[in-house]
Amino acid sequence: MRRLICLWCSAALFCVVTARPALAVCQFATTSLAFGVVDVARGADSTSEIKVSCETATRFEVAIVGNGSPGNRYLSGPDGARLTYDVYPDATRSVPWTDGSGAGAVVAASGNPSETTKLSIYGRVPIQKAVPAGQYLDALTVSVTF
Repeated sequence: MRRLICLWCSAALFCVVTARPALAVCQFATTSLAFGVVDVARGADSTSEIKVSCETATRFEVAIVGNGSPGNRYLSGPDGARLTYDVYPDATRSVPWTDGSGAGAVVAASGNPSETTKLSIYGRVPIQKAVPAGQYLDALTVSVTF
């Protein structure tokens, strides 16, 4: 008999900007990565988005930092329970999106004044052992360097 455990999972995205002096002015916004109710026996996927608008043509890099390490990030839940998940820059979810300090990817992109650059974040909660029902959260830091 299979039992469905209700979990509400989401990762809030916070932003940090690092700019080289006198080069570019860019603004960006993010949406939450919410997995909703997750059946850990099936796993779950979700998407989010980063929007970057620049006043001049600008190249930039986007890194993502969160709890744990790439391939071992976790959402924190009731009584210290952890639910493993990760984020990726592509829909195939093959290479984790990281801060560039180890295995994984940092995303390079460019922006211009005529359009907003949109970068999708693909999240995945893989199949894993049962955890207590409840709300699971994490805070990711999105770092944009231009």
